[in-house]
Amino acid sequence: SIVSPGSFKSSKDSRFKIAYNQYVIQSDRRDNIKRYLLENDIPTAIYYPNTLCQEMKLWSICDCEKYPNANHAALTNLALPLAYLTPSESELIIELVKDCYE
Repeated sequence: SIVSPGSFKSSKDSRFKIAYNQYVIQSDRRDNIKRYLLENDIPTAIYYPNTLCQEMKLWSICDCEKYPNANHAALTNLALPLAYLTPSESELIIELVKDCYE
């Protein structure tokens, strides 16, 4: 795996582990990209699979149809690893994502 949580130490202070930053993309092919990257040992995350409105619907106080942009974003967002990658690791992730569009 290119990035595994806890595998890197901060260069500023070795007592602390880094907080990972993510680069979030939107794609209608999100699930295929996520699966393909996982097959290639690249971790990803979907941080917001539901909109706030969808979460609030548990209490029946929100009409989610009023928020199509939020619904679309929840269905298409995918966070890619970003922190402490070498240029070649970044290029690999870019090429793998591009593969999903060919």
